[in-house]
Amino acid sequence: MLQYMQYNIPYLHSTRFESFGYPLKIYLEKHHINNNTHDNYYLKLYFILPNGKEILIGYLYFFLNFELHISRFIGMYINPEFRGKGLASLFIATWIDLSFQNDLTNLSINRKQRKPFFLYLLKKFSFEIDDISIYETSESVIYICKKEDSTNKTLFFKNKKQEEIFRKSHVFERDNYEIIDSLQNVNILDRVVLNKRYNLDNQDKSYQKCLDTFKRHQK
Repeated sequence: MLQYMQYNIPYLHSTRFESFGYPLKIYLEKHHINNNTHDNYYLKLYFILPNGKEILIGYLYFFLNFELHISRFIGMYINPEFRGKGLASLFIATWIDLSFQNDLTNLSINRKQRKPFFLYLLKKFSFEIDDISIYETSESVIYICKKEDSTNKTLFFKNKKQEEIFRKSHVFERDNYEIIDSLQNVNILDRVVLNKRYNLDNQDKSYQKCLDTFKRHQK
């Protein structure tokens, strides 16, 4: 089905979910990208207001290789005023489920991911780097932490030069990151490494996470 979609036409993918008390619509679109050998697919998420107006709140895009059963995440954006309500998880679960339903089981993440919290979220859906020993040996490891007296997540950079570069990045400027100077009095939730390929390594566990995510947003 996906390979036969017409370009630039939104197809209604789901009306099963709600958030903030509003019903949601998820559309799927296919776009040709100039100078690329592949097409990009977009999942677009809308709030439906009581008057029927649809408000775009975010999108996720990916590309597919049907011969090799590949579905590769490229990027995602959610309007800042709608963050923190689990919509990123809903997006990821929808992408994974859509891929599985179309026999696309080789799932991975574009290597150029620069968002630590997003990689932390993907690991919850069973994405992982091939060589996990990197977490023990690399100076580029970033710790995802939570202070003992707070529910907010924080970052600790093992490499201070990397921390300095991150502080000057658009990723840092456009999101609510807090960076700490030590690992004292915090709980370490996980570790991530930027600019590495994360691949899906457990389909059953990932799909169960998708079902749990869908249940939280079910109407």
